[in-house]
Amino acid sequence: EARAAMQAILDAREAMLEHVPIPVWHRRAGLDISYRNRAARDLVGDGSPAERVGRGLAQRAQRSSSEQTESTNVVVDGRRRLIEIVESPAADGAVVGHARDVTQLAETQDELARHVAAHGELLQKLTTAIAIYGRDKRLRLFNNAFVELWQLDRRWLATEPDFSAVIELLRHRRRLP
Repeated sequence: EARAAMQAILDAREAMLEHVPIPVWHRRAGLDISYRNRAARDLVGDGSPAERVGRGLAQRAQRSSSEQTESTNVVVDGRRRLIEIVESPAADGAVVGHARDVTQLAETQDELARHVAAHGELLQKLTTAIAIYGRDKRLRLFNNAFVELWQLDRRWLATEPDFSAVIELLRHRRRLP
């Protein structure tokens, strides 16, 4: 009866994992996959690029006893996707893995970087001196007109000094009262 109860619990957990939209899998100590849910079957199939990356991560996770993560490009449903694969050591040398699609995040970060670069180029062309400080009051962006107006060292400004350091230097050089 205890064995039947334990099997019922295991069956319920497996049924639950089958409906999770995130690919998850379990590896035995020898790193062969002993279970993969529906979402993982195509992604970490035998010989797939994600499986090769995952196996290498699983080896490192076993050796280091710490979670290992790597992103790789794979083709899913005919579309190129950037997948982050995570392998975490579990009991008795086993390793548990999961993956998530980070394509949209990477595309958004790339688009943001393009916008920042475009704004930076535009600001450099302006003849008005501009300095942009972050929430931490550190200099994040400055243009050529700012450097020329205050006669500051571009390399020093690139170290992202805080606002008070810039003001203090200008006072020291008698550029501000």
